Amino acid sequence: LILLALLSLAYSLSGGLKAVAMTDIVQVVLLIFGGLAVSYIALNTISDNSGVLSGLTIVYQELPEKFDMILSPDNPSYENLPGIWILLGAGVWIGHFAYWGFNQYITQRALGAKSIKEAQKGVMFAAYLKLLMPLVIVLPGICAAILFPVLEKSDQAYPTMMMYLLPNGLLGLTFAALIAAIVSSLASMTNSISTIFTMDIYRKFSKNHVSESKLISIGRNTVIFSLLIAVIVAKPLLGSFDSIFQYIQNFTGLFTPGILVIFLVALFWNKATTLSTLVAAISS
Repeated sequence: LILLALLSLAYSLSGGLKAVAMTDIVQVVLLIFGGLAVSYIALNTISDNSGVLSGLTIVYQELPEKFDMILSPDNPSYENLPGIWILLGAGVWIGHFAYWGFNQYITQRALGAKSIKEAQKGVMFAAYLKLLMPLVIVLPGICAAILFPVLEKSDQAYPTMMMYLLPNGLLGLTFAALIAAIVSSLASMTNSISTIFTMDIYRKFSKNHVSESKLISIGRNTVIFSLLIAVIVAKPLLGSFDSIFQYIQNFTGLFTPGILVIFLVALFWNKATTLSTLVAAISS
């Protein structure tokens, strides 16, 4: 945990958003190819080297319930994904619009592009990459239920698949990309915290003119302080959960509706004021 924080701190302080973007390019390529390799090898292993399609057929025959997108009321996960309502209702749409459209550390990368056209291309390319998630992330998890049915925590499924299925060279590259993805996300978030605090809070409420060098110094101190808080609270806050991802979804679901409303109103209603968005943010 401390090592990841230090790695994130090292290159987010020295390289800023550009360092994050450059790291993302490398780790995304490695993660996608590594994930596809895990899916391919897992399906081939399940079918005793009879091919991917045979493996997929076996997986579907043995675990048909794992392929259900719309859950029935008797499913243990129905509380989190309540059947057809998760698609027809506002739940998924609010989360996705808030995350992909108005998430600070995603929009900040788009705003860092050299032109609007380049930013649009980047966002569209990210959307196409998202379509690969069922093959890269979901399918290996389903295969793990057959290959490794007894695991203490669901979070162990993917690393276990990597350890036992990937050849040494590819395992090292994929693991490095996984670490890079964690560090990159950390650096993106701290970069966003730094930007918001420095530009939108400190500079705005400062009575005197603040120089560029002073803003950079405050931004860097904000990064260090925010990471320090994260390291201290991570273990007691997240250490006991079976799935950290599920906890994050539940937790962010509490305030993403407010963020979505703020952005939509600010974009489409010219009577919106700073005070109204502040009230909406605090109340949500």
